[in-house]
Amino acid sequence: MVEWGLVHVLGMILDGMYGIVNKTKPAYVGTYGKVLGPDAKDPRSAKLNELYDAFYANPLPPYYSRIIVQHAWNLGWAGVAALVAPAFIASPLWCRFTFVWCLIPYLLDVGYWLAVDVPGLGGAAAEAQTYIVSVGMGCIGHGINERFKDAGPNAPGDAEKYLMYIVPGLLFMLGLITKAGHAFGLHPFGFLIREDLSALE
Repeated sequence: MVEWGLVHVLGMILDGMYGIVNKTKPAYVGTYGKVLGPDAKDPRSAKLNELYDAFYANPLPPYYSRIIVQHAWNLGWAGVAALVAPAFIASPLWCRFTFVWCLIPYLLDVGYWLAVDVPGLGGAAAEAQTYIVSVGMGCIGHGINERFKDAGPNAPGDAEKYLMYIVPGLLFMLGLITKAGHAFGLHPFGFLIREDLSALE
């Protein structure tokens, strides 16, 4: 969780830095590293770079990037939540609730998967965060199950115990299915992309 937290606090700084001055193209290039920027090798890259260059050739309307500032803030506080998780798991008092606490970064990454991984826009380092947060959640869930299995009424019940393995495994599997689909030119969750993509043709 610490690596995930550091990456997302850095994301807050970078995205916030561009959003606050209403110059967001570098934020998009950083996030959509697979398809945007001079080093992108994806078949969609040439057309996407052309479209983004044309769009950003003119000044952005006032307040256009304020939503990026909000997004940066959300990255930052979720990153801090992930950074605090090791202290919680080490605490005899807070340990029992660390899995629920870690739902903050996990659910943020579900949003990333939906917005960036499903259409295959993110670079390898960004895509890796989905697996990092899933494995981290699984380890924390396993640690809680082991630590509290003999805690009588405070022990995780069967439903809670299994959810601590199923929930992280779900995002991990969604990420693998998405990645494998893209490797074979398929979009297994393409039905979640509802925008007009005719400009890419």
